[in-house]
Amino acid sequence: MSKNLESPAPAPQRLRLEAWTWPKAFLAVLAICFFAWGLGTGLRAWASNEWHLTTSTIVFVVSGSLAAVSFLVLSWRAVFEFFLSIRVGVAILVFFLLGSILSVLIPPRDPNAHRYDENGRRLSADEQETKFKDDFAWATGYFLYHVTHLYGIGMPATKLPFEEENSADSPLEPTSRPKMSNPLERVGRHYGERVAKQEESGMRTAFNGRARGIEIQKFIFENRGFFDGFYEFSRKSQLSGTDTAKGAWASDWFSTLTGLLFLIVLTNTFRRGIARSIAQGSPGFGFISKLPAALLWDLKSLLTPRDRIGFLVTHLGVMTAITGGFWLRLTEERGVVRLSLYPPMSPNEEFIPRESSSFQTYDYRRLFFGTPERPFAVRLDKFHADYRDNIEVKFIQDPPSRSMASYSHFEIWKGRQMPFEYDDQGRGEPKTVVRVLEHWPRASIGFDLAERTEGEDPSNDFERQGPALKVRYEYQNNQFEGFLVANGDFQSVFDKVPGARIRYESAINAAEQDAKLAMPFEGDALGTIHIFTQASPLKPAATVPIAKNGTFKFKTSKGDASVKILNALPDARLIADPVSNKMIPALGKTPLEMQRPTDGGVLLEIVDSQNRMVKTEWYYENEEESNDPDHGVFIVDGMRARVHVTWDHWRSPAVHRYRMVSAPGLPLKIVKIGDRNSREVKVGEVVTLDNGLGFLVGKRADRPKVVPVIDQVQGDANNGLLFFDDSPPAARIEVDGPEGKKEFMIGAVAFADTAIYANRIAIRIFENESELPKEWKSKLDFLEKNPATGAWEIQNSQTIRVNDYAFYRGFRFFQTDANKQLPGYSGVGVVFDPGIETVIYGMWAIVAGVAYVFLLKPFIRKSVQK
Repeated sequence: MSKNLESPAPAPQRLRLEAWTWPKAFLAVLAICFFAWGLGTGLRAWASNEWHLTTSTIVFVVSGSLAAVSFLVLSWRAVFEFFLSIRVGVAILVFFLLGSILSVLIPPRDPNAHRYDENGRRLSADEQETKFKDDFAWATGYFLYHVTHLYGIGMPATKLPFEEENSADSPLEPTSRPKMSNPLERVGRHYGERVAKQEESGMRTAFNGRARGIEIQKFIFENRGFFDGFYEFSRKSQLSGTDTAKGAWASDWFSTLTGLLFLIVLTNTFRRGIARSIAQGSPGFGFISKLPAALLWDLKSLLTPRDRIGFLVTHLGVMTAITGGFWLRLTEERGVVRLSLYPPMSPNEEFIPRESSSFQTYDYRRLFFGTPERPFAVRLDKFHADYRDNIEVKFIQDPPSRSMASYSHFEIWKGRQMPFEYDDQGRGEPKTVVRVLEHWPRASIGFDLAERTEGEDPSNDFERQGPALKVRYEYQNNQFEGFLVANGDFQSVFDKVPGARIRYESAINAAEQDAKLAMPFEGDALGTIHIFTQASPLKPAATVPIAKNGTFKFKTSKGDASVKILNALPDARLIADPVSNKMIPALGKTPLEMQRPTDGGVLLEIVDSQNRMVKTEWYYENEEESNDPDHGVFIVDGMRARVHVTWDHWRSPAVHRYRMVSAPGLPLKIVKIGDRNSREVKVGEVVTLDNGLGFLVGKRADRPKVVPVIDQVQGDANNGLLFFDDSPPAARIEVDGPEGKKEFMIGAVAFADTAIYANRIAIRIFENESELPKEWKSKLDFLEKNPATGAWEIQNSQTIRVNDYAFYRGFRFFQTDANKQLPGYSGVGVVFDPGIETVIYGMWAIVAGVAYVFLLKPFIRKSVQK
C-alpha cells in the first residue's frame, strides 16, 4: 500500500533534438538576421551622427534588451534545442549559401570607386552616389538582359558593312551602285584562310556587341525607375554591402549568419556531453553543475583516434576559420595607394604622390601607416610594365583596316615563322615567309648618320628636312648626344644646357652662308598663341606673339573677347606651394634666361564680350603636361574655343646664342650672335664656347640618312634590375619572298621600328600596349623616421607584382594596376589583415580532419579488425 503511495521518480530530462520544425527553423534564423540588420544599421547611423539618442530611444533599447534576455533565460531549453538541431544548422547553411550567391549577383557598392574623376578632381558625395547608381543600373541591366535572352535568343544580329551594302534590300538600286568589295577576301589572300575566318568572327562580334550595347542601354533607360529602386533596396538591406565595405558578405546579417554557424558547430561538437548534463541534472538549471564532467566525458571520446578525433579536428578547423574571419572583419584595412616615380608637376597629378606619407582604407591622405607612435612611409623606387612585343606585317598598297581585330599583329618569339600571300581562297603554299631569327626584350638602340647615295630617296621626315649633324655636347662633366637638322623647327636648335642656344641652318652657296652668319638676332618673341573657335575651327580667330603683359582680342558670337598674357615661362611646370597650398611654377624664381624651354607655357586671363571673367589658366605647348584631354578648351559667350601655344625654342631667353651654317662643299662655320667673327667647325674636333659648353660634330651629311645601331642588353630581362630597364625591344628578322631573302634589324623606337621589303611589305616592331601587360612590377622602399634627426630613412626594400606580396610590419603590399597614359605610375594594393593566418590554420585543420575521416580512419579500422 505504502509502496503504491510513493511519488514516481521524475523522468530524465532529455533535449528534443528535432523540436524545431523546418518552418520554425528558417523563420527563427531569418528573424535573427533581420534583428542583426536593424541593430547594425542603427548603431552605424548613431556612430556617424545621423541618428541621435533620446530618452525614449534609450528606454526602448534597454527595455527591449531586458525582454530579449528574459526570453532567452526562460526559454533556455528551446535555445539549446535550437543550437543542437540539425534542421536549424541546415537553415543556417541555406541562408549562408544564399548570401554568398547574392554577394556575386548583386553589384557591390565599392567604397574604393569614384573618389576622383578622370582629371583627378575629388568627387562630391552626391556625384559619387550618382556614379554608384549608374554602375549598379548597368551591371544589373546587363545581367537581366542576358538572362532574358538565353543562348542569344532575341538578341540583335547585324550584317557586316559589305554584306549590308550588297544585300538585296539595300536602299540603292542594284544598277546604280557598285558592288562593295569584301575585305575578308584580301585578308585571306595575304594572311591565309584561318586568319580571314578569325577576322570575320571578330568583326561579327564587334558589330553585334555594338548593337547589343544599344539594346541594353535602351532596356536600362526604359526601366531606370526599377533599377534605382532596386539599388536603394539593396543598399538599405545591405545586399550590396555596407557603406564602408563591399559585397553582401560584409553585411551585418551575413556576419550574424557566420556567428550562428560558429555556435551551431560548437554546440554540435559537444552535443553528447550537453545532452548528458541535462539528463543527469535536476530540473531547471541543475544541469550546470553536471556540465563540466559531461563535457570532459565527451572530450575523451572525441580524442580517441579510432572514434571521433577526425570529427573534432574538422569542427575545430571550422570554428578557427570563422574566428579568423571575425578578427579580419574587426581589424582589416584594405585600400590602394597611388604612387609615381616623379613628383607631381600639375594640379591633376596631385592625387598621385611621389611617396605615401599617409594611408587609410581607400584614401591615402588621412592616417599614417602603422601605429601613430611609429608610422612608416612607402616610396616607389622603380616601376616597369612589360608589354608583349609584337610585329605588325602590312602590305603597303592595302587600305587601312577599320575592323576591331588586329589580324596583322603577331607576338614575337625567337624561331617564329609567319607565312603570307596565298591563292585567291587563302589556301595553298605561302609565297612569303617572315622569320624571327633573334628577339631581344631589351636593346640599346642608337643612330648613326650617313650620306644617301645618288638617286636614294629620303625615307622619313628627318631625312627630308635638309642637312644634318650628329653632335656630342659636354657641359659640367655631363655629355649629351643628338642630331641637329637644318631648316627644321625645334630639331634645328640645341637647348639642353641652361643659358645656351645653338641653331643650325644651311645655305646653298658661300655668299648665302656669309649672309646668314652676319644676321642679327631675329627678335624676342617667345612664340605664338593661336585661338581657334567654333566659327573658325581651321583658321585661327587670333594669332599673336607671346609677350608678357600683352593683350589681344578675338571675335565671338556676341562680340569681342579679351585675353591678357599674365605670365610666360620657358619651363612652366607647376608644383604645390607648401605655404599657400596653391599650384605655382616650379622654376618661378629662376631667371628666364636660365630656364630650358622644355615645357613652355603661358598664363592667360580670358574675359568675354561683356567684360565677365571666363577663366585664368596655364596653357602649355606640350598639351600632355596638363594631363587633360580637353586642355586648352574653354567656353566664352556660349561658344567653344581652344588655345594652342607654339613656343620658339630659338628665341627663348638665353645668355649665349650661336648660329651654325653649312653649305654644300664648304666648311661648317659658327658665330656668336652679335659677333661678326665666325670660325670653322671641323668634324671630330671639340669646339669650346662660352659658359663652359663644348661640342663636337661627329658626322655631317648634306643628304642625311639615319642608320640605326642596335645591340642586345645582356642579362635576363624578366628578373633583377634589368626588368625595370625601359630599353625598347628589338628583333632580327628574315623575309623570304619572291624577291629573294633579306635580313633586317628593327627596334621599337622612331626611325628604327620599320623595315620595308621589296617596296611591298612593311614590318614594324612595337610593344602592344592595347593589351594588359604580361608582367608589371614595382620596387618599394619602406621608410621610417630617425628619432634623432627626424629624417625619413630607408629601412627595407622589396619588389612586388600582382601575385607576389611584400610584407612590412603586418601590412601586405601587392601590385594592382598600371596606367599607360601615366608612365611611372603604380597602383599598390595595401592590406592589413592580422586574422588571415588564423583563417589559413582553420582551413588546414578542416583538410586534415576530412582526410582523416574519409581516408585514414577506414584504413585504421581494417587494420584493427585483422
